[in-house]
Amino acid sequence: MAIINCRVCKKRISSRAESCGHCGAIFSEEGEVTNLETTQLIQKMRKKSRIQTWSFLAMIVFIIGVLLWFFRLDITLYLNEKFALGWTSGNQTLSIAKYTLAAGFVGYVAARVMGFLNKKK
Repeated sequence: MAIINCRVCKKRISSRAESCGHCGAIFSEEGEVTNLETTQLIQKMRKKSRIQTWSFLAMIVFIIGVLLWFFRLDITLYLNEKFALGWTSGNQTLSIAKYTLAAGFVGYVAARVMGFLNKKK
């Protein structure tokens, strides 16, 4: 018994395995994949779901930044209590809002680009 790479997902499996535990590919006795189309479709759907999740999380971060910017919530009191940062009340909220806006925007654009590239394959 040896460890080999699955022919579909390229993850490590046993050479005696009848199916891949990662992607679900079923191998015949000759070593051919019997459900290749289904397995590839499931792999593509999983990747699309992962990209959509990242896009959603990036939108949430962006919205948090917008709310911080718009309402100018003073979160320095909370941060000082929880993490003992020693900040004074002032522009920290705006700087945190800027960073969350930037992180959310960049994350969302990156997720959309990854989704676009995933569709082309």
